[in-house]
Amino acid sequence: LSRYSVPPQFAESVIFAELNRYSALRDQFEIGGLKILYASFGQDYADFSIGNFQMKPSFAEFLINDLNTSTFSGLFSTILTDTKNEAGRKLLIRNLESLQKQVLFLAAFYRICEQKFKHRKWRSEEEKLLFFATAYNCGYRQSADYINKKMYQKHFVTTLFGDGQKYAYADIALFFFKRQNYLAKSSN
Repeated sequence: LSRYSVPPQFAESVIFAELNRYSALRDQFEIGGLKILYASFGQDYADFSIGNFQMKPSFAEFLINDLNTSTFSGLFSTILTDTKNEAGRKLLIRNLESLQKQVLFLAAFYRICEQKFKHRKWRSEEEKLLFFATAYNCGYRQSADYINKKMYQKHFVTTLFGDGQKYAYADIALFFFKRQNYLAKSSN
């Protein structure tokens, strides 16, 4: 992440809730048929969370489209693929199943958000984290007002089957971020 000018602790906090909920076994059972539908017909037929960071093909496609028009597309050339055809969609699925490529998509997400929201003034790194984590969860292409409204809504569950207490996705990210900062300071 540092190689792509992305603060690792910040990025890890953004995806912590997904890591907490991810189940490799469930992932394999649930997505087999969905991968075939997506590869054959695209995101209109199947858009599902995949891999450790629980990224959807639509999320990756949006990033690819935005990267193609950004100044740093060359930096992320290994994840750029044409998803207008079946071969490209199959490649995208393989990329989303790769932890290394998901890290690249996460880095691209961070850089795109930095660019998109560059005029926004953050009162603190924690405020920025709340916003970026919410954008990751609800869609970074949404308006800033929409993301702000979603920031404190409790709709994220940490259990595999969707039951249990609901949390604001941003609160989980902030909890992890603060915990990491505390551990870093206490180890010094």
